[in-house]
Amino acid sequence: MSKRKQFGNKRKSKQVKALSSQALPTIELIDSCSFNFFFLTEDQSVECSTIAYWEREGLLSKHLTKLQSYSKRSLKGMLSDKSMRGMLKCLKDKSAQPSDARLHMPPNVPTCAEWYEFHLGGLQRIVGFIMPGKLHGEKFPGIDSEFTISKNTFYVVFFDGGHCFWPSRLKHT
Repeated sequence: MSKRKQFGNKRKSKQVKALSSQALPTIELIDSCSFNFFFLTEDQSVECSTIAYWEREGLLSKHLTKLQSYSKRSLKGMLSDKSMRGMLKCLKDKSAQPSDARLHMPPNVPTCAEWYEFHLGGLQRIVGFIMPGKLHGEKFPGIDSEFTISKNTFYVVFFDGGHCFWPSRLKHT
């Protein structure tokens, strides 16, 4: 028997032991919502849609903390949870965006995208889209990339600090 087999590899054994003490991925981790900022658009003509505005107004850290808590759940779970109604809202008819909207859908967003907004507090929202679940695991349409679509990814398009993307007909006080 060689010395190597007789005594083993101490470094390897140490690494295996360290890895075995780490938590393995759970279904909650695998299904958790993630936020992707690839499509983020900052419209400089609408100041409340810039990250700098959110930071200056003290909103950025507050709302990122809220997004962190949302990341512990699946998008499907949030959409079916009655307590989340009003927090995650589907913007169903994207052809009927209100005429008084000041933020508009950019052309680089896939046409099959389903538009949603996360209500964060006051008039603040993040607006973006989810890709249809039937495309989960597929490559993005029209993009030559190795990145695949995830049913649990919310693609952020706007930080909307003034409810400018889909203004409601109600007056806010």
